[in-house]
Amino acid sequence: MPATPCADDRAELSVLGGLLFMPDCFAAVRDHLGPAPARLFTRQRHAAIWTAMADLHGSGQGIDLSRLQNRLADSGSRTDAEATEFLPNMMDHSAPSESDLMVAARELVRLRTASATPSADPSGSPAGIASILAAGSLPLRLRWLTGAAPGWMIWDGRRWATCADAVPLPLNVEIRRAVASGIEARRIDAKAIMQLESAAGMRGIGTLLSAHPSMQLDAARVDPPGLIAFRSHAFNLTTGERLIHDPTRPITKACPVDPGQPSELWPVIADHLRACLGQTAAAVQRYLGSCLLGRGADRRLLWLHGPGGDGKSTLVRVLRHALGEYLAVVPSEVFSEGGRGAHGHELASGMAGARLAVALEVGSRLDWPKLKGLSGGDEQVSKRMYGRAFAFQRPPLLVLVANEAPRPPDNASAERLIVAKLFPPDDPDERLVQVLADGGPARDQLASSCLGWLCDGCRDYLAEGLGPVPSVAAMPTGLDQWWQQATAAGELVARRGWTTPSLVWDHYATWSQHEGQPVASARELGSFLRTVVQAKRTNSGVRYALTIAGVTDGEG
Repeated sequence: MPATPCADDRAELSVLGGLLFMPDCFAAVRDHLGPAPARLFTRQRHAAIWTAMADLHGSGQGIDLSRLQNRLADSGSRTDAEATEFLPNMMDHSAPSESDLMVAARELVRLRTASATPSADPSGSPAGIASILAAGSLPLRLRWLTGAAPGWMIWDGRRWATCADAVPLPLNVEIRRAVASGIEARRIDAKAIMQLESAAGMRGIGTLLSAHPSMQLDAARVDPPGLIAFRSHAFNLTTGERLIHDPTRPITKACPVDPGQPSELWPVIADHLRACLGQTAAAVQRYLGSCLLGRGADRRLLWLHGPGGDGKSTLVRVLRHALGEYLAVVPSEVFSEGGRGAHGHELASGMAGARLAVALEVGSRLDWPKLKGLSGGDEQVSKRMYGRAFAFQRPPLLVLVANEAPRPPDNASAERLIVAKLFPPDDPDERLVQVLADGGPARDQLASSCLGWLCDGCRDYLAEGLGPVPSVAAMPTGLDQWWQQATAAGELVARRGWTTPSLVWDHYATWSQHEGQPVASARELGSFLRTVVQAKRTNSGVRYALTIAGVTDGEG
């Protein structure tokens, strides 16, 4: 069985074979190929066939198979003899129409231009030549992802999937094919085959290929907003256009199911949400549905809370099966006050590229400035373990799952919240837990119905926005009130002596308990104190220019 031709061979054979069937197009093809067309053909027999065609055309004779065979046989050279034997096979690869013939001619010029680019192979080494030959046919099967986490991506029929191999199988096959093609075309010395097809040689050619522009997939442009991939097709959410899966689209994620398949279990969840949320149910559906778009939703975040046994975890599990790679479950420490260190950045790296991020068992000590930045769509900086810091432009929508209601410290934080409180159902359906645990077609149907519900919410969001959302009252920590009362009563005197943070905290916590006010965190207290009194750092820690009545504290 003859080997499948590489990209160079396909373009050359399409041009030459097409001219056998459409000889009247010779002048137009010659104009496309430029001033020295014969030099564009990598194989000597192809160049000989082109030269014979040019001679026949220049002498006014028609181009056909018999005249070409006679013209090549008359020369008596070895190359022309090989070309004569190859002529019948060439017709199997011809361009089917005049427009296809012109496309093949332009592709031939493009390939030769790419191979002449200095950045592709400045030294003309066998590895460089093999990488150029392989780059012609690989971009529809293999790409190199640039950015903070570079690596090979393989087209799996739906999206570009991450590959952990240094030399993926498609790259291995194409390199061997390119080496064989280069040796046959006498562009690569046969002595180099052992070196090129070794493990080190493959990695070297792969490195050269990763620098080729046609092989690169820009991490900043993958998964464009408004476009989502399902199991059987892609979908443009803004236009409603159904699209086939196409490797030319930079899609790296896909939902594991198609939307809209009926399930007798999803109405149980949807009815429970409507019963618990009332008028807020529409806003919750639109908010969750808008995550499919891959962009921010009105500077909002969803706070889902309840006493337990109310279906919060069940809803999150169904969303995970419906959205697949588009949903990221993030540790709650990412949003806590101590989550800004290196460890917090590593935990937050999973949000990059996701369209919905869910944090379970969220506590009360939250980093509200970070939540406001995420819900506002601000650029986020993160890093992976042993990797460099990187930024991602489109943070996901947030769902925070907790047992208690939120306590936003100010109105700016409260205005961003969509609060959804769930209650335990009167008659819980035990089939939900069993189906989610067992998997199979029943779980796929449940996930498909959920995905259809999300698509409906996205459509309503695009048409009308989130709609009315009940307001949430801010619950300030009372630091200003504590300071005013304590200084007015003489309990706190600024600029006399130096006091440790622990003593200030004891005074503030006692006041908060007495007044029934929520207690701020130590970090919030420290930030507040630095705005009203002088602070300094000593070998024993921070000290504040503050005296507490009845308490003696030295320099420490």
